Amino acid sequence: MRAKIALTGHTRGIGSSLYDFYLASGHEIRGFSKSNGYNLPDKIPQLLKEADDCDVFINNAYSDGAQIVLLSNLWERWKGKDKIILNISSIRARYVKAPDPRYAAFKAGLDKMAKECLSRGPLPKILSVSPGVVDTVSNINRAGPKLTIDQAVKVIDWVLFNPIGALVSEITFIHPEQQMTVG
Repeated sequence: MRAKIALTGHTRGIGSSLYDFYLASGHEIRGFSKSNGYNLPDKIPQLLKEADDCDVFINNAYSDGAQIVLLSNLWERWKGKDKIILNISSIRARYVKAPDPRYAAFKAGLDKMAKECLSRGPLPKILSVSPGVVDTVSNINRAGPKLTIDQAVKVIDWVLFNPIGALVSEITFIHPEQQMTVG
């Protein structure tokens, strides 16, 4: 299936690798980031208009509460439509003592908003992926095992275009040697 995909935060980290992966896979992909004038949360209304004809929206860019506002507004626009919103959350939303409590709180808020939207109807489909520590520039100084970006991209793609036909609405994945300490 060739999809029209909108992706926030497409110039760094997981977003950059997802952009390249879906472009190489033959999907039509539109990237939205600060680098091309889509600074969140200021450009949310414009971004929503630009992404309206997409089949899939990958809500990746972290900008304090912008992911939550974006999900809420996009869900309202796409309510009842057979589309997919995939949120990139974080394992940090589940930590008891997160290294960055502000980041963790916003990611936890994103997870809560996804559940609120899902409780109001089955469409659009809302998927949430929460990777553990991924080997990106933002985690360069973090000690311990890390997922490769390729591993993260493959899991995200599997959730999005699940080959077995099951709907995976929420998944947390970590490096096999990483210990998960949650509350």
